[in-house]
Amino acid sequence: MNKVSIRSDIEKLVLWLVPLILLSAFAEGLHKWAFNMLVSLTNTTETISSPFTSLLSAGYSYGELMFILQWAQYLPKLLVSLVIGIWLYNQMRKESGRKWLWLVAGICLSYWAIALYLFSLLLSTDKLQAESSASHNV
Repeated sequence: MNKVSIRSDIEKLVLWLVPLILLSAFAEGLHKWAFNMLVSLTNTTETISSPFTSLLSAGYSYGELMFILQWAQYLPKLLVSLVIGIWLYNQMRKESGRKWLWLVAGICLSYWAIALYLFSLLLSTDKLQAESSASHNV
């Protein structure tokens, strides 16, 4: 794979990752705010006007609200891992490598999988350069 191709592929990955990382940071901040709001609601006897009081009066329990908040925090992070896995899958499809292995690695290892892929790409290009220089010396 040439340098221009990999550069444009990395740029496409960055275009997908930046909004998802910003969404993840927003979701984490929202989770902290909502968690503090729920804790303050459990520790007080007075009625506080908040978005959660209407949910609590509608029949939701604190545990159910915390479960929803946890998913709201982790879903963007899961999407980041999925995007990385799909990107690595597509890269391996172009290079006719082990697509499914890299898909699973991207989902499980996330950013580490990108580092491993780029390291393996670096090693393979060094190996090709060494072989081509050895064939020119003969």
